[in-house]
Amino acid sequence: AALQAHTRLSGTPIHPGQLLLLGRPAVHRVRRGESLWEIARRYGLSVATLKAANGLSSDRLVVGQSLRLPSPGP
Repeated sequence: AALQAHTRLSGTPIHPGQLLLLGRPAVHRVRRGESLWEIARRYGLSVATLKAANGLSSDRLVVGQSLRLPSPGP
């Protein structure tokens, strides 16, 4: 039931090869010791994409800072 709600499935059968979009959070809150590279890698983004989405001109992060996570391209 939780998977159905999360993926907006309308029926119970899941078929082989069916694409299930599980999504990800829209925001990441920076924790101590994290780097842009590590965060970008975790969400399948490039550092440049992550920086552009957040208007960052440097790689410097602050603990507690919220970073917007853009949707991945096709």
